[in-house]
Amino acid sequence: MTVQVAMDHVIEVQNHAKNVSRNCRGKRKKLVWMDCEKLMDDTILQLNRSLDGIKSNSTTCSDFDAQTWLSASLTNIETCLSGSNDLNVSNILQPNLSSNVSQLISNCLAVNGEFMDAENTTQVGGFPNWLTTSERKLLQTSSIGLMATSANYVVAKDRSGHFSSIQAAINYAASRRIGNQRIVIYVKRGVYRENVLVGPTMGKIMLIGDGLRYTIITGSRSVAAGFTTYSTATVGVDGIGFIARGITFRNTAGPQNGQAVALRSASDLSVFYACEYGNIGPAASTRYRVKWPGYHVITSGNVANKYTVASLIAGRAWLPSTGVPFTAGL
Repeated sequence: MTVQVAMDHVIEVQNHAKNVSRNCRGKRKKLVWMDCEKLMDDTILQLNRSLDGIKSNSTTCSDFDAQTWLSASLTNIETCLSGSNDLNVSNILQPNLSSNVSQLISNCLAVNGEFMDAENTTQVGGFPNWLTTSERKLLQTSSIGLMATSANYVVAKDRSGHFSSIQAAINYAASRRIGNQRIVIYVKRGVYRENVLVGPTMGKIMLIGDGLRYTIITGSRSVAAGFTTYSTATVGVDGIGFIARGITFRNTAGPQNGQAVALRSASDLSVFYACEYGNIGPAASTRYRVKWPGYHVITSGNVANKYTVASLIAGRAWLPSTGVPFTAGL
């Protein structure tokens, strides 16, 4: 099976990277290696999920699910390689091996794509039951009191909550979790200057803020400051089922410092509601954007349609169960 062969090759790449780490000298090369190590771990996780779903012919793993996980795996490989380019260091992955893995995963995507039908637009009523009624209410409520009383933990800059740091709250909550329960963290209004990571083992975390203009998580990492694009993220999310509501994710590095990411999400089945990480204000027009090579504005409806809720994330198949209002197409 092609997926299994790809998995074997990824493990070989991972072992090679671990051997290379012993000779990693210099801050930049170590940073690239740390990114790649994590990305390889994530790739193995995604391929395992694809393999388990395909082998068991599971009703909880659709062809679209497998396609999503395989795509994530391929993206991880490319992200690792681009990190070397960001910081102008030699590729820590063995070139032939990484190229083979990318080709194998591409083949898996092509084969699996032949089995995909219109399931992302034809499922009616068969939505995954991964959000409870109480979780949907938290997404829709305007009551700060309800958010506060429903939260497992409260983060507040003035130290009136359990924590003053969002990362500290997430780390503690994940370490104290019982079973697979949803963890709700209420983040009171304030500007939180920290870089937050929700790791792959930190599933089902829900962050609720006081509103996108009031609860702000901000950072300023950039490629020019010596980070890879991947590691510049002010907030990085890998844990499955992440939910955020009423929060702004910000990176203030500015275009003069190259690539700088506010939010990086690799979380499957995640929801960002009333968070507008998009540009607002007088400088939001596309005419003010940087003119880096490769950048272009999409003007074709046919091209743009590939990136809509229905086409890109199969939104009709699972978003209705969250209670979040959305537009499926253009």
